[in-house]
Amino acid sequence: MTVDNDYLDDIDWQRITPNDHGDWINQRRDDFEKYSPIELAHFESWGRGFETSRDAWVYGFSEAALIRKSNKMSTAFNNELEADSLESTNDPKEISWSSSLRARLTQKRPIDIEKDDFRTSMYRPFNKQAVCVSEGLIHRPGKFHRFFPTAETENVGFYVVGAGSDRPFAALMTDLIPDLAMWGSSSGQFFPRYSFEKTAEDTLFAGDAASGYTRFDNITDLALKDYRVAYGGQVAKDDIFYYVYGLLHSPTYRSEFAADLKKTLPRIPKVKDFAGFADAGRKLADLHLNYESAEPYPLDEIGEGSFRVQKMAFVKAGKDKDKSTIIYNSSITLNGIPEDAYRYMLGSRSAIEWIIDRYQVKTDKASGIVNDPNDWADEHNEPRYIIDLVKRIVTVSIETMKIVDSLPALDIIDKE
Repeated sequence: MTVDNDYLDDIDWQRITPNDHGDWINQRRDDFEKYSPIELAHFESWGRGFETSRDAWVYGFSEAALIRKSNKMSTAFNNELEADSLESTNDPKEISWSSSLRARLTQKRPIDIEKDDFRTSMYRPFNKQAVCVSEGLIHRPGKFHRFFPTAETENVGFYVVGAGSDRPFAALMTDLIPDLAMWGSSSGQFFPRYSFEKTAEDTLFAGDAASGYTRFDNITDLALKDYRVAYGGQVAKDDIFYYVYGLLHSPTYRSEFAADLKKTLPRIPKVKDFAGFADAGRKLADLHLNYESAEPYPLDEIGEGSFRVQKMAFVKAGKDKDKSTIIYNSSITLNGIPEDAYRYMLGSRSAIEWIIDRYQVKTDKASGIVNDPNDWADEHNEPRYIIDLVKRIVTVSIETMKIVDSLPALDIIDKE
């Protein structure tokens, strides 16, 4: 193939010079490194979400089905131990192997599942599922035992898109164990408000934690001192926590530092209106944590019949999708979704599209395990759970964007 030099001469070439970070394109900004890193400078401890390596076996909308399938797999594994054979079954309908599970087999360590091992997780944005947290079934549990050591442990934190992700930056507050791939195929990092350590029986403070764990504030003392110097002695650690959450929703912050957020975890600048961002962070956290009690948006519910879903879809308008209308099932259509609701993006999808994607009946090809979202509605005795969830997330989306639109200007004061 030959190239016409005259054609090349007509191109308006632009010289690209790599910056000090070695970036040729999507170049990071030099001033970003001047700001305090979210890790270490703000949080004592943080960690990746749950990496199971066998989602079909350890997650599910039905806790009853989860108990059965996780016990089935643990029994199959323990039978392998008793057989004391170098050969292991490769039947994916019996066991889903991973490097950690094969190491466990070599170490001759059985899997014991306890009642406390069944919890509730945030599998995808606004998508709760039951999870079995037995250490034998989770490939890489991360630090979840420090953040949610028991089923009764109360904690909150926000999960952010991880460094090097192919997804746009996002953050979501949750009071549940997040999955590693909560953003889809992309991993993330969880920044909790508190961390927990097992209480030593022989200490004076053993009685402080009835559950056997002592709670520690996860916002650093260094951060508190730093923010009090900048904003006054009235600043509390809660204020810093919600300030960070509010700031991470700033469209200006996300756009100006988009290249940096692709390659590193967030760094947090100080802005003039600290209180404004902290207040917004509190409102966003309340909205996102309590999404199941949000007022359902008054969509037109056309048709009647069962509220069970197989797979929701948008109405087709020629080659395009009419996102104002969702075909809920063969009997019911939801109409009147405002275009503005789709502005609330969580990674690569809007919050509404996450609901459409996750609340469908899916069958895992390898194991044949069926995960049916209707089971969640059945076991919680809420037949309208899914249809009302769609409406609630419309409300959450609109209210989120109202808060985001009213965020203070990103008027940074700690540039050097």
